[in-house]
Amino acid sequence: MKKNPKNLAPSFKDLEKLKELRFQNKFFRNHPNALELFLESARANEEKIAVEFEGKEITYAKFLEDISSVRLPNLEKNSLVAIVNANKYEEVSIFLALLFASYVPIIITKEMPSKEKKYIKNLVAYTLNPRKKGMEGFIQASTLEYESNNDFGPLFFSSNSTKKNPKLILTSQRAIAHFCLWQSSYFSETNYRFSQLSSVTSDIYLREIFTCFLSASCLVLPTEEDTKNILTYLETKKISVLNSVPNLAYTYLQKLDKKHVNSHLSFIFFTGERLPLDLVKAYDHFCVNKVKIFNLYGSSETNLAKIYYVYKPDFKGDYLPLKKSLSKSEYYLEKNRVFIKTLFGAYGYINQQDKDFTWQDNGYLVYKTKDLASVVDKSKYLFVNSRLENQKKISGKSINLEFYEDALKLALNTKVFALIFHKEKVRVFTDFKNNEVLLKTLTKYLPKNIQGGIFKIKRLCLNSHGKLDRKALADIPKALKKNIKKNEVKKVKFKNIIVNILKTKNFKLDDDFLSLIKDPSSCSLLANALTEAYKKNITIEYIAKYSSLRDLKNSLKRKLTKKDLPVKGLNPNPID
Repeated sequence: MKKNPKNLAPSFKDLEKLKELRFQNKFFRNHPNALELFLESARANEEKIAVEFEGKEITYAKFLEDISSVRLPNLEKNSLVAIVNANKYEEVSIFLALLFASYVPIIITKEMPSKEKKYIKNLVAYTLNPRKKGMEGFIQASTLEYESNNDFGPLFFSSNSTKKNPKLILTSQRAIAHFCLWQSSYFSETNYRFSQLSSVTSDIYLREIFTCFLSASCLVLPTEEDTKNILTYLETKKISVLNSVPNLAYTYLQKLDKKHVNSHLSFIFFTGERLPLDLVKAYDHFCVNKVKIFNLYGSSETNLAKIYYVYKPDFKGDYLPLKKSLSKSEYYLEKNRVFIKTLFGAYGYINQQDKDFTWQDNGYLVYKTKDLASVVDKSKYLFVNSRLENQKKISGKSINLEFYEDALKLALNTKVFALIFHKEKVRVFTDFKNNEVLLKTLTKYLPKNIQGGIFKIKRLCLNSHGKLDRKALADIPKALKKNIKKNEVKKVKFKNIIVNILKTKNFKLDDDFLSLIKDPSSCSLLANALTEAYKKNITIEYIAKYSSLRDLKNSLKRKLTKKDLPVKGLNPNPID
């Protein structure tokens, strides 16, 4: 446990005022919080298995005992505490212990970027490390009690965080409980087995924990070995409830054997992105049980997954729509932009304002999303078309990045890491090995005036929410451009060009080119070949200035000048 010497813990005073506003709404004030629901369910099901980790089964009674034995610092309420170097089971138990102590927890994982880790460590009041000793002087969470007027939940990074501007969102315990009550209403029995695959930076992590315990079910914590093949993990661990985002669900399918079947999955909740029908059918196909598949919409890290649709096999279309809203929630469109109005949402960003959050006097939140959508009048279905940042204009035409990503994935069953549009070219970054097939598929879906280019990269560019991380790819085009320029010059073999022009190897670099040629058109051919190879405006007059091929070669190595640049639209060396 390490005290932060800089004492940069955030002030929650503004959010405390916001909490007071929300508590003026009687329905919100009287709604149970997440800890209350968890404690009631855990005490009523003490003999049932709560958690399974590394082959061990932990009952609810033992789980409550482990939570109450976590040693915590004596801090003011709403102090921000980070958890580091914890295994999966310790993460969950310490996480809940901090919430019971009315602290605001945040988990630091090994996978987090170093800048995010440093940012958190400078922000928190304490860093709690279960691997270290020396806990004297700290209180022990000996009683499992919660304050009914406490509503602050943990902190999560927003999906639009950047290295320069990290954004942390404070969640609401009542908003978490509100969602979990809706989700668990579909479960007709207890003893389900929940996966715990979501990142600790997303409130899907909370849904998996609290909905599981609210349903008196078992949370199956995966080991590092389990995560290497998720479909095998889902089958061998008998997982019945899966929460995922479509992009991660695609990656699970990469190792799918055609003979693979799953005899345990009963519920799949997709959220965070548009849900292609082909992906739904793929999961529906290998599940032996009649699996219930949900398409959820709303920002995953702000407790705003409020609109949903339950998949029906007779649905026809490329993407699943949205239909209903959770209680005390609704959506509407303004200029095709989606707005969500709800009584149950996160409090917003700490230490900074966000214009997308608007609070009304009755405690309702109006959240302006960055998504564009449309409603089909006959069916009243809501179709989310794209995000504002994914709309690109090429040659006057509006291009939607997500459309091409999904088209490629559906056509090739491959992970598409990113599509980057530059002028009239599309660059695809992917792990797919057969570039020719990928390029053909790409051009099939692109307008005729746009060219495609394939570049392979080593690492998976998905962010912690399972979405394509375009921010992580922002520097790739620049680096790639520099690479190409260097490589183009290096790969040019001056001697090979001369051999192709003269049709002979019988010459030396000290020879004069003009004395070697027999056909006058060879000068034009050489000028054009050098212009193409070196990206310079090489003319016949330029070649004639040099008395030897060696001098000509050396001149081509110097830096470009404006005089060397080729004239657009003109061939400087016409051949008669």
